[in-house]
Amino acid sequence: AFQEVVDDTLAEIRETAWVRNEYHLSDPSGEYLDRYGTVVLTRRPPVAVHHIELPSYMGRVLVAVDLALPGGALRVGAVHLESLDETLTRITQLQRILDFLAGADSWVLMGDMNFDVGEPEEGALPAEVVDAWAQLRPGERGATRDTERNPMAALFARLELISIRRHC
Repeated sequence: AFQEVVDDTLAEIRETAWVRNEYHLSDPSGEYLDRYGTVVLTRRPPVAVHHIELPSYMGRVLVAVDLALPGGALRVGAVHLESLDETLTRITQLQRILDFLAGADSWVLMGDMNFDVGEPEEGALPAEVVDAWAQLRPGERGATRDTERNPMAALFARLELISIRRHC
């Protein structure tokens, strides 16, 4: 799953030989990208592709592909949840996503969730949902929101702090 894909990036992915020869894109034409978007790349041809609009100020969409696998059907969802100080929006987005995914026998959701362990959004997830990163790398935060290892996260943290100070 790719997030923040723009037309030029999609064209580059689509024209890469190994992608063109061995993979399927959820949105090869870029019809659903808007300013930027999410795209799923899969080796198996999707049985169906879904683009589910989410409540969003940033044009966020759930992209899901249904795959027929030897063990049964699998729905793979990819999303980039709302960023910045939008906890309630992310919770609403998660509820809409989970309602859609619940219609599948088996599913996986991946992407940029824009929240950390212990934040309110985590409470919107059913108990059976497992965070693969936490399972595979217990105790490691990852780099998405790590302002020491991720310069973009550091920049946005500073901008958010400046914005908060202006409003106080």
